[in-house]
Amino acid sequence: MPTAIDKSRPKATRFGRPSPQMPGSCITSHASSERGAGYRVASPGGIVFGSQKHAGNEEETPSIYQIKEDGSELQKVIKTPFLLPFAVSPDGRWVPVMDPGAWSALMVYPAGGGAPIRVCDGCSKPQGIDPMPPPLSWSPDARFAYLKFATSAYAIPLQPGRMLPPIPPSGFPSKEAVAALPGAQLVSDDGDNVYPGPNPSVYALVKKTTQRNIYRVPVR
Repeated sequence: MPTAIDKSRPKATRFGRPSPQMPGSCITSHASSERGAGYRVASPGGIVFGSQKHAGNEEETPSIYQIKEDGSELQKVIKTPFLLPFAVSPDGRWVPVMDPGAWSALMVYPAGGGAPIRVCDGCSKPQGIDPMPPPLSWSPDARFAYLKFATSAYAIPLQPGRMLPPIPPSGFPSKEAVAALPGAQLVSDDGDNVYPGPNPSVYALVKKTTQRNIYRVPVR
């Protein structure tokens, strides 16, 4: 029997697994796909994801949505299209994104509407198909923001109740400007492979190895 498909709802082709560090959140795939703009970390108690909305025969437009873990309360949290989400702040109010219109520029958008804040220009290489650490994320207790600038990852202490460090109006011009923030700590100079943990002293580091074999093939 044919199955009816509701094309009015965004389709998330990949769903996450529970996060051991942040109860009520999910960790999802980094990779972009031809059906969506990419999937990231959601908090609290739901999933924030990039997807392409089907509206009849209209052209699909990738947007950022939020949905509860039980599948209820689906809503678009950022109206600007074609954004690639990286994470969600612990209070659920801020979403770091890469703007394809300003490639490699890191922005944070307020969930639910409002003007975005530019964090930096050219501080993070564009997202490709390979997994990569988010350029901006948070510790589960919201005491630290983790910011990657070029290949350096920094832990920045946050004031109680604030999810963002003091950011210059035009964004951070260099990693030296990030390092100069009060209490900022260098986590690693291998920021492209560092996934921050619950505090600056704990993180996961990806090490890559390549194995190649040479074969002799007889030619007749």
